[in-house]
Amino acid sequence: MARLDHLDPLCRLRMAVACQGDAFKPGAAVMSFGGSGHAASGFADGDDDEATLRARWQMGGQDRRRQGGARGLCIQGFQQVGALLLRLVHVFWHVFWYNAPFDARHAKAAFLSFELYNSDPESDSGFLVICDHASNALPEGYGTLGLAPSEFSRHIAYDIGAAEVSRRLAEALNCPAVLARYSRLLIDLNRGADDPTLVMKLSDGAIIPANREVDAFADKAEFAHRLAAFHEPYHLAVAEALTRARALGAVPAILSIHSFTPSWRGVARPWHTGILWDRDDRLPAVMLAGLRAEAGLVVGDNEPYTGALKGDCLFRHGTQNGLPHVLVEIRQDLIADAAGQAEWAARIARLVGAAAGAPHMSEIKFYGSQTDTPDCDRPD
Repeated sequence: MARLDHLDPLCRLRMAVACQGDAFKPGAAVMSFGGSGHAASGFADGDDDEATLRARWQMGGQDRRRQGGARGLCIQGFQQVGALLLRLVHVFWHVFWYNAPFDARHAKAAFLSFELYNSDPESDSGFLVICDHASNALPEGYGTLGLAPSEFSRHIAYDIGAAEVSRRLAEALNCPAVLARYSRLLIDLNRGADDPTLVMKLSDGAIIPANREVDAFADKAEFAHRLAAFHEPYHLAVAEALTRARALGAVPAILSIHSFTPSWRGVARPWHTGILWDRDDRLPAVMLAGLRAEAGLVVGDNEPYTGALKGDCLFRHGTQNGLPHVLVEIRQDLIADAAGQAEWAARIARLVGAAAGAPHMSEIKFYGSQTDTPDCDRPD
């Protein structure tokens, strides 16, 4: 048994909420599949099946709310609040009252699910870099999810080149970066907990056998385990980094780094980069103008994917918190080596650095989302 007595009570509470109960399986060593074992992506890079599934799910949201009615929403809300209160009572008992030591494997789950890079608690430049799909690794015990090992060198497992761009960008901006430590095939950190593509069963023609029953309806236990052990700790780390920046007086701008394939189903993609955004145009406007001013660059505006996706990482941490944010997609062949990674990190750092002093960048402002509907709650 290892104790977490060196952590402050709030940190211990958060760790417990993220990892309580069956939130971690023994043996969390990383299994990496060649290369650097790192990288990232925005929308599921190039899955028409996935895009269709997500679109249908989001369009059906209003219908589900109408059919459920206020009574159904109230009942569901009371159930969720009740479950949360019971869980918090259990956590407080262990952390503050009984003070029982936590098994090291519970804490290990939260720490291993993400990489915190270039973090200096005493300084903050006003930026946070995140990389949701930064790795093609898997925890020990998951094997290859039933796939051939070669599949983990493909874009379906991670965003090639994005992790190193993220690290270099964090260094250039002197800001922290939070990177995923495991493959998006285990669980996609750039999806909301109720997104149907959270655990993919099919990606760009590859069936993932170990994911076949992992959802909220079939293998509920494994689904809940992956959420608690790998998904939520990553988002807690992002939230903690933002909270730390706010405590230092900064309004942190979030830079999400992803990459996309040069072609899709035999058709070449013309863009060198794409700027993905929803309604908050503070950073996207600067990025689009700056990139388009460079000769020879073809820049996509919400291409090759859209940035207006309810529940995704930037929606959760940027839109809902009123923080400036942007998702940058870079074509994978342009950042496949160290020279390309350094070039693109320097380019992004130059553009966002020039915008840092603008008055609107230091404001908490809620722009909402294109996915908002009249019956959706909006922040105050």
